[in-house]
Amino acid sequence: RTIDSHIRNIRRKFENIDNLKYFNNLKSKLSKKFFIKIIKNKHYKGKISVAKANNVSLPEGAIIDSHGRASQNPDDFYGGGALLPAAGPKGSGLGIIAELVGEAMLGSALEFNWLMICMRADAFQSFAQYKDAASAFSKQVRQSKPAPGFDKVLMPGDLEEKKYQDCVAAGYVSVSNGVTKALMDAAQSVSQPIW
Repeated sequence: RTIDSHIRNIRRKFENIDNLKYFNNLKSKLSKKFFIKIIKNKHYKGKISVAKANNVSLPEGAIIDSHGRASQNPDDFYGGGALLPAAGPKGSGLGIIAELVGEAMLGSALEFNWLMICMRADAFQSFAQYKDAASAFSKQVRQSKPAPGFDKVLMPGDLEEKKYQDCVAAGYVSVSNGVTKALMDAAQSVSQPIW
């Protein structure tokens, strides 16, 4: 198997392991993957775990500590703090609805109690028309004037696709020392060989 097929296989296995509540995966006429994870929080727990493993601060507005004070320290999250919602009260409302459907309705579970909204793209017009419209819209977004300090406007998923292509070109996935140590510690804690 090629490194590309290994990476694709790994992506398939792990691309939904976080606290996402909604996702959408579309292909445009240009065969570029459009992928967006919309989570109820500004940041997801995985980013906090990575920040903790790498001993770095979180961005402002990511979490509060157990006393409700804003914090940038990942340890405060694990000490009884909470993730802050995206979009303030509207994000909080969206998160509450997602939990009411995803947990209250489906039951408490470690995984797979997500709310997914799937739409049939050809229910309103032909799929060819949809692909043309999606491609035109993507092109319009990417051709928008970028904000000061940026050289271009990206679509959701563009950064992740670039990282994926960089990994394929390099032949490996770069993992920080902190995350590598956390993975090794986890393996050792359950008496599993590291390699």
